[in-house]
Amino acid sequence: MDLSFVIPCSNEEQHLPSCLDSLLEQTIKPMQIIVVLNGCTDNSERIAKDYQKRFVDNNIEFDIVNSKKGLINARATGFSKVRGNLIASIDADSILIPQWVQYILDSFEKDNNIVGVTGKTVFRNKSIAVKLLNLFNAAASRTKKTIPLRGNNCTIKNLNIDWYEGYNAMKEALESNGCILESHHDDFFLMHRLNKHGNIIYKKEAKASLFMKDKGTNKLNIFRLLERWQNRKQNSKMIADYFEKHKELVVD
Repeated sequence: MDLSFVIPCSNEEQHLPSCLDSLLEQTIKPMQIIVVLNGCTDNSERIAKDYQKRFVDNNIEFDIVNSKKGLINARATGFSKVRGNLIASIDADSILIPQWVQYILDSFEKDNNIVGVTGKTVFRNKSIAVKLLNLFNAAASRTKKTIPLRGNNCTIKNLNIDWYEGYNAMKEALESNGCILESHHDDFFLMHRLNKHGNIIYKKEAKASLFMKDKGTNKLNIFRLLERWQNRKQNSKMIADYFEKHKELVVD
């Protein structure tokens, strides 16, 4: 199976090199890397171009594309360019363990009913709040055999569709009812679109570390993290209810 990575990038000059280094160090090489420049005003584009030859020398396609501002636009643009039959979605600050691709491919090859795999995500921040969040995520994952997709560390089968068809209409409808959709909720949207096709599993061995950023404050604290967690929980239910009323969005 051929794997394509989609990496939205918005002013990530500090983190992008480590992300791309981790992809070069994979024990099994992916087929394609797509870096989606999302309104970058820093050196991210130059960094991506500097890495391009290194990937090509390793027989890995490396594409650099531009998108309209916004994470959803970046992912949608990247998804439209993939050539592999598996689409890996990570962030530009993701650092993957060297066996990440191997674990993902093994999961799909062992079970044809799997349509999505979410890996283990930990955050590199040093704050006590983030350490508590890592512990919470680990505990929650151990209690579930199937969990939602996580856009910063997941892989789905490429069904050759417009993955984000209907997303803006859903966003407008939910926000008119008081739901505030943060950018990361597109993974719930994709999860429900795949609902009829098979299972989504959690693969703890497919580990990625990220740097948690917070747009509202310069410092992350436990109260802000709890607020974000509660918001995500509430919105996931509203998205599920929306799909119950709009079954045409579920891919046949």
